[in-house]
Amino acid sequence: LEFRRVLFRSILQESVFLCALGVLIVFGTSQVIARAVKVAFPTLVVMITGDWMVRAAIFAVISGVIGSLYPSIKAANQDPIEALAYE
Repeated sequence: LEFRRVLFRSILQESVFLCALGVLIVFGTSQVIARAVKVAFPTLVVMITGDWMVRAAIFAVISGVIGSLYPSIKAANQDPIEALAYE
């Protein structure tokens, strides 16, 4: 029982970490693209507000956690050797 809980928690933690890393990469990329667009089209207004960044981060992390629930539950219900065999 303890193994199942640890496995479930570790898969969810990995999902949150990867989502957060993806959010940071995308935020940096979007800032670079926004600056490039401003240089190429000076009259075009590009607005990336903090509010939208927070919403996007929350949505990304929640989506990632929801997406990892089924695999983590499935892995937690398998035999420990079987669950780790395909890692």
